[in-house]
Amino acid sequence: MKKLTLKNYFFVGNPQTKSISLVEWLVKQMLHGKASRARTRFLQLINDRYKEVDETRVELLKKYAKRDKDDKVIMLYDKPVINKKTQQIEKIETLETTDPKIGKRYDMDKDNLEKFNKEYTDYLNEEYIVDVTPATRDHIYGVREILLDTVEEFSERMAVLYDEWCDAFENIQEEKDESKKEEKKGEDKTEETKDDEDNKEEEKK
Repeated sequence: MKKLTLKNYFFVGNPQTKSISLVEWLVKQMLHGKASRARTRFLQLINDRYKEVDETRVELLKKYAKRDKDDKVIMLYDKPVINKKTQQIEKIETLETTDPKIGKRYDMDKDNLEKFNKEYTDYLNEEYIVDVTPATRDHIYGVREILLDTVEEFSERMAVLYDEWCDAFENIQEEKDESKKEEKKGEDKTEETKDDEDNKEEEKK
């Protein structure tokens, strides 16, 4: 069975490098007809992994975050301090909270931040395998056409990601070719066995 091999980091964007995930990129494409349907069904196909990647990020953040005396995760948020006379922002204070509705980021010490970065990076480099079945092949190959036919221009980190996305979808065909090679090898081996048997029969005569 042919397979599509994706990386977990395909499902993550990064504002610092101005890059977006494969999911985000597909969502913002203006498509119609068959291409639009392929995009929608492909996104449904990978939705569970997309959610899992974000949930894993949050779980790891909680794992390495500082905790209070009640073992609650400590989060940070910024609060502007207003000058009463000028009514202007005088400074920004960083405050702690255990309320996830208020907190904007997790508080970690240096050692735990390094541990988080390593474990999260290792996870993002893991592969996600999608089987190309009769039920999914049209969605997968449809998205491959969307990727390869785009006229959008890419630069910096997005150019690298786009190239990796395309490679992943193009390698489906390569796997098919490898499958044919294996079949050919099997046929050659069968022919060799048959020839050996014929030679043995000749020797007996």
